[in-house]
Amino acid sequence: MRRAHSVVYLLIAILGVCDVVHAQGEGTPGFVVGACTHFSQGKGIVDRNLDRIQQAGITSIRDEVPWGALEREKGKLVMPESFDTYVRQAAARGVSVLLILDYANRFYDDGDRPRSPEAIEGFCRYAEFVVRHFGKHVRLYEVWNEWDIGIGLSERYRKGGSAEDYVKLLRAVYPRIKAANPGVMVMAGGCTSGGVKKGWLEETIKLGALDFCDAISIHSYNYSAKFPQRGPEACSAWMTGVQEMLRRYKGGAGVPPLGVAGILPAVRGRDALDTKAQGQDALATQGRDALDTKTQGRDALATQGQDALATKMQGRDALDTQGQDALATKTQGRDALATQGQDALATKTQGQDALATQGRDALATKTHGQDALATGRVTASGVRSLPGDVPFYVTEMGWPTHVGRNGTDPELAGSYLARLYLLARTSASFQGIWWYDFQDDGWKADYNEDNFGLVRPDLTPKPAYHVLRHIAPVVAHGRFVDCLPTPDENLWVLRFQVGREDCWALWSADDQERQVILQTEVPARPVMIRQTGHEAYLTKWGFRDWTNRRSELVPNRLSLVVGPRPYLIGNDLSGVSVVEVIARLRQAATTP
Repeated sequence: MRRAHSVVYLLIAILGVCDVVHAQGEGTPGFVVGACTHFSQGKGIVDRNLDRIQQAGITSIRDEVPWGALEREKGKLVMPESFDTYVRQAAARGVSVLLILDYANRFYDDGDRPRSPEAIEGFCRYAEFVVRHFGKHVRLYEVWNEWDIGIGLSERYRKGGSAEDYVKLLRAVYPRIKAANPGVMVMAGGCTSGGVKKGWLEETIKLGALDFCDAISIHSYNYSAKFPQRGPEACSAWMTGVQEMLRRYKGGAGVPPLGVAGILPAVRGRDALDTKAQGQDALATQGRDALDTKTQGRDALATQGQDALATKMQGRDALDTQGQDALATKTQGRDALATQGQDALATKTQGQDALATQGRDALATKTHGQDALATGRVTASGVRSLPGDVPFYVTEMGWPTHVGRNGTDPELAGSYLARLYLLARTSASFQGIWWYDFQDDGWKADYNEDNFGLVRPDLTPKPAYHVLRHIAPVVAHGRFVDCLPTPDENLWVLRFQVGREDCWALWSADDQERQVILQTEVPARPVMIRQTGHEAYLTKWGFRDWTNRRSELVPNRLSLVVGPRPYLIGNDLSGVSVVEVIARLRQAATTP
C-alpha cells in the first residue's frame, strides 16, 4: 500500500503532474501560489492565459477593478463587461481571484486619493458595489495598491500617501465590505518594500490597521540590491522580520514563526548574535513520529530591525484620472532604487550584517513561546499557526529579466522564484505569494517593466514558468517539516511532506555549485530526482568516486551536484542524511 501511495505522490510532487487547481471556496485555498495579471488593462487573451496559468499550477490571480473605470458618471456605478469576463472565467475554472480596490476617481478630491468625507463615501459605495456584484465568485480583496508612493495617480498627486489617510479609508471601507459579504477576506497594506523599510506599514499598524482588515499584504522587491541582499534568502529573512513586527502588535511578541528562527539567514553575517539555542521543536505530524530537530541557531529574530529591502522607485504610468482608460497601472520605476540611493539593502540590523557569509548556523530553535505550539491551530496550508499570528501575503514579488542594470538572467530568475516560494513555507503566518507578473508587459529588452513575466508577451514560457510548475504541488499541498543540518552553511535542505511521501528541496544559497553526498540506511529504496524546470529521473543508491581509480562502490551513498536551481528529491527518505559537501566551483580559467 505504501508503494502505491509513493507512486501517486511522487508523480504529484516530483514529476510535476500538477494540473491541480483549487476550487474557489471560503477564504484562501491553503498556501496561495499566485500570479498577477493585467486583464483589466486589456492585456493578454483571457482564456489562453488562464490555460497557461492552470498548467503552471497557479491557484490564484491578482488583478483589479479600478474605481475610475466603474464610476464614469458621478453616482452611477457600472461594471465593465471585460472585467466581468475575466473574473467569471477564472472563477469558473476554480482559479481564485484577488481583486484590488484601487485608484482615484476624477469626481472626488480632484482625482487624488480619497481623503475627504465625500470621496471616502464614494469609495465605500464603489467597494460595496464590487463585492456585491461578484458575490461568491471573489473571496479575496486588497484595499488599494501602493498607497505609500502614489501609484495609479496623475503626476501632481504622485507623492507619498500618509499612513493616517490610508487607515482613515480602511476604517470606513472595511466594515462596509464585510457587511456586503461577510465571507470575503480583506487585505490591507499593499505597500512597497520601501514603505515597510521607512516605517509606513508600521505606522498604519500603530494607527489600528489590524482592526480593519483580515490580513496584511506587502510587495517585497529586492532586485535592485547587491548580492547577497538581492537573493531570495535575504528577502525571506527580511519578510520574517515583517511578520515578527505584525505579531508583536497583535499580541504575540516573542513567538517566532515555526521553524524560522534558526533557519532564515537573518543573523548569518559577521555581526551575528552568538546566542546558541538548545532546543527541540516537536511538530505533530500525520501519523509520523514527532521531529527531534536539535538546533544551534542564533537569535535570528531577536531584534528585527530589518532595514531591509530597498524600495521601489516611485512611479508607474498614471492611471487615467478621468477613469476612461483607468487601467494603465504599469510602474515605471521599480528599477529606480538606484536613483534613491538603494543599490543595496540597508542591512544594519543586529545579527544581519548582511548574510555576508550566508551561513546557516542552525535550525528550528526552541523559543520561550514553545508552549504556544501546543495550542496553535493548523491552517489550511498545513502549517501550524501560532497565537498572535497575522495572516501575511506578498501580493507582488519578482526579478525582472531585462538586459542591463538590475536585470536578472532568466535562468537565475527561475532559481530565485523556486527558492523564495519554498522558503515562504517555513513561516506559520505566511499564506501566499502572487508573482509579479504572469506575462511580460512588452518587448523592450532593456526595460524592467516589460520583463517581469513568467511568460513572454506571446505566452512563450520562460525558465521560471517551468520551475513554478514543478514546485507548485510541493508549495501548495506539501507540509513543511524542517531544515536539515548540513556541513556547509551555504547548502540549504528544506524537508517537506507531500501526502505520505517525503520531498526534499536542495540548493546553494550563494549560487555556487556543490557536490552533495547523501547516505541512506535503506539502499534498496530508490529515489526520484528532479532539477526544477527539467525532467525527473529515478535512480538507485550507489556512489563511486571513480576519479580515484582505487575507490570502491559505496552502495548506500548517492552524489548530486547542487547549484542555484533547487533540486527536488523524493520517496521515503527516512534514514537519509547529508554526510559530505564538496565545493565544485565553475569559474572560468584565466590566461596569464
